[in-house]
Amino acid sequence: MRWMMFRTPKERDNGLPDGEPTYDGVPLHRTYGQKRKKRPVTEFAVTVFAGSALFYVLLILALALLAIITAVLMFIDILVSTVFVLIAGSILFLALTKTLRKRRKLERKIKNLCKKKGYTLEKAVRGMNAFRWSCKRPSFILKTEACEYYVHYLTVGHYNSSMVFQGKSEIKLIKYPINNPFTVIVGSKPKIITVKSGFEALPENDEGKMGKRVILVNPVCREMYAKSKDGGVVATGNGFSDFGFTVYTGSGFCEAVERDSEEYEKLKN
Repeated sequence: MRWMMFRTPKERDNGLPDGEPTYDGVPLHRTYGQKRKKRPVTEFAVTVFAGSALFYVLLILALALLAIITAVLMFIDILVSTVFVLIAGSILFLALTKTLRKRRKLERKIKNLCKKKGYTLEKAVRGMNAFRWSCKRPSFILKTEACEYYVHYLTVGHYNSSMVFQGKSEIKLIKYPINNPFTVIVGSKPKIITVKSGFEALPENDEGKMGKRVILVNPVCREMYAKSKDGGVVATGNGFSDFGFTVYTGSGFCEAVERDSEEYEKLKN
């Protein structure tokens, strides 16, 4: 509608109806009719540079934050792994220390027995090799007037284990998981290890003494079994000697040596 536009003097002279709104020809906006000034090139370049700089700063900050998060996660992972290794190493160290302590205690007992009774003790295996099973080389040899004992140490690991003598050439060690919350959660299963027991013939001695092959279980296990003739297993313990060797624990071995010596003295007299 024309009344929405401003009216010029010419339009007033043309006899437009009275009462319509008239305007003085002033633009509705103060910048109407004015040309927009062009922005300098330098100002545009500065704006673009500032925007680019801000973008790269934010990008660097984001990458730095990502690197920090990655480093923290890696540190946590390494820390957890280190703690796990330390715990596992501590458990292994304590188990080895316990085994070593019991072994030293038994060796002192055997040495005191030899010193008291005048027996001869020959150390065949030294150092950490004494903890390794070997059916070819005895751990030590104990000589009395009655007999020569070729003793082989057999270490199970911990008390919660079983030992099954399969025959002359094989021994099965069954290591059950230790009862603790960790093994219950993980669901550990028994570990079965088979060792060879094919012993060589005992060497002959010039004195005509009886030779005896001994498996000395130290530390002791919870249960010991032997394979029967019908294929089953039966419980056994100190003094078992069906497969060409005799099985003893530490105390049982010392008692057997003393008993054999006493019987020999009785027969001698």
